[in-house]
Amino acid sequence: MVKLGRKAVENPAVQQATHTATAKAAELSKAAGQKASQRLPKITQTAKSSASKAKSGASKVRGQLDRKPGRHSGDDDSANANGTRPGD
Repeated sequence: MVKLGRKAVENPAVQQATHTATAKAAELSKAAGQKASQRLPKITQTAKSSASKAKSGASKVRGQLDRKPGRHSGDDDSANANGTRPGD
């Protein structure tokens, strides 16, 4: 088995195929790196945009909660915030 492996490694056709595959892998790796670096700014911008939309949506909900009577609304009628008790 080891002899056959050595024979295959020493074969010129196998050496050529190995060289070709290595060169192609390096080429594809370089192309992928370039493509990723070109797309990275777009991905970063998309992430920033999505994050700001989510943040502004959460801010709107907080603003609506703050406008409810009895919850930081500016009304100083905190005794009636939860209603009145009968019999008082």
